[in-house]
Amino acid sequence: MWTVTHIATALIICSLLGSRISRKDRLLFSLGSLLPDLDHLYEPLHRFLFHNIFFLTASAIVSRSLPLTLGILLHFFEDALASNLNTLLYPLALIDLGLGLGWLYSAQFNIFIGAIYLLILVFKEGLISRYRDAYSWIRLLLAFLGIMSFAGARISEIFFGNVNLAIVECSRSFGSAVLILSYFLHTSHQRGSYS
Repeated sequence: MWTVTHIATALIICSLLGSRISRKDRLLFSLGSLLPDLDHLYEPLHRFLFHNIFFLTASAIVSRSLPLTLGILLHFFEDALASNLNTLLYPLALIDLGLGLGWLYSAQFNIFIGAIYLLILVFKEGLISRYRDAYSWIRLLLAFLGIMSFAGARISEIFFGNVNLAIVECSRSFGSAVLILSYFLHTSHQRGSYS
């Protein structure tokens, strides 16, 4: 799955759980769903640095945060659905443990998850449906841009004739940050729905 899809899925879960878990725990869960993909920063080691049980264990011990650990586990689960996730036991072994449902990487699937997230922002979190101020419209627009950031590779290909990894990584980083901000930043009159 794309990084923004991991985050959107985590934010959907956060919204559905609502006030049953604290805002801090929802933020940690969302960040946990992002952490394994930080190994994109050094592409030759993508999936080898942070997509394994050693990273999961170290994160759990250092952070002592169940929500963060659960976010990382959600990321691993989604990757296992979408690919072979053969790095889970790396460096001890490379064993195919995933289902390899490659269609989960498709633009259509990413747009579908993004649409669910946007609908949740509108109807469950109250953007536009309850809070009709300019700030809510801006947050909704930012969430849309964050969701669409998975298209960075295609945009790079259209403008430059090839996939520029710098553009892809900037797009991935921008989209991830904007998605998390679109959920967690809100005005004082909206605090009741997020606390």
